[in-house]
Amino acid sequence: MAGWTFMPTNRVPVAALSIVTGTAVSGYPIENLNDAVPWHQARITPAAGSVTIQADLGSSPATTTDPSYLIAALGLANHNLDGAVITVKSNTAASYAGATTRLSAFTLQANMQNPHVLIPMTAYADRYWYLNITSAPNPTKIGVWGLGPTFDLGYPEEGEDFDTEILNSALRSGLGYTIDQGSRDPVTRKVLRFVDPDQLNYNSIYNRTKGAGAYYAYDFLMRHFRQARDRSVSAGGTVYTGESAGSGRPIFYHEGDSNGLSSAGRPAFYGRVSAKVQRNLELRRSEIEMTIEDQHPLAFDIAPGTY
Repeated sequence: MAGWTFMPTNRVPVAALSIVTGTAVSGYPIENLNDAVPWHQARITPAAGSVTIQADLGSSPATTTDPSYLIAALGLANHNLDGAVITVKSNTAASYAGATTRLSAFTLQANMQNPHVLIPMTAYADRYWYLNITSAPNPTKIGVWGLGPTFDLGYPEEGEDFDTEILNSALRSGLGYTIDQGSRDPVTRKVLRFVDPDQLNYNSIYNRTKGAGAYYAYDFLMRHFRQARDRSVSAGGTVYTGESAGSGRPIFYHEGDSNGLSSAGRPAFYGRVSAKVQRNLELRRSEIEMTIEDQHPLAFDIAPGTY
């Protein structure tokens, strides 16, 4: 995860979710993970210190690189998993025992200043996915579980522009006095512009046989902003395989190692992202402007050594 990395489609919201190990806490069902809102947590009582959750995407990919099913990262938001050991596995059948490890077990270090996580793994397409948590807290709490493709856009050509607002209009007491909201979380909007350096150095910007560079990468990325949901081509376009940025749903993103932050997965962020490109010229398609509105603003961007 070298630069700013985005997960433009999350496959968990459209999956059939079930608990393999553990028991749902009353009032906090596993189906809360189908919700985009991070404060709608799923809560699970571990069994012998372990929790395992299954996500069934509903149909099988045509290949292990099927782009409609591809998963290349794990995202977690609004959780209490610091100190827990996390593993991600997948399988062609509904069996955790026979599943293959896609993200090896790691211990999530303490960093509650910014609990969100976006951790890359080798991209793979499968139907059944498993999140296994050992040394799990009781209860285990997760606000958003993310599984999806990622795009590393490098670093912005221009710095961030911040626009901060208070979430709601002024609060007033029963007598009509204004209540101070200085401690309330703001909505933070960030605007960034990314440029593909390979495209800028290329001697013929109209040569569509160009084999590398962000013309194709950005073009593919924009698919996730033009659609509300990802669909399985192999299933005839009738099976949804993810909710995309075009739906207005918040997505996971990570700022890479900018400002000296850890590039290993934390701190990550979770917000609504929109993109703007010039569609008429290939050169301009190699520039993309991203506007981010954080769904769940957090405290200081302090990262642990690894995760």
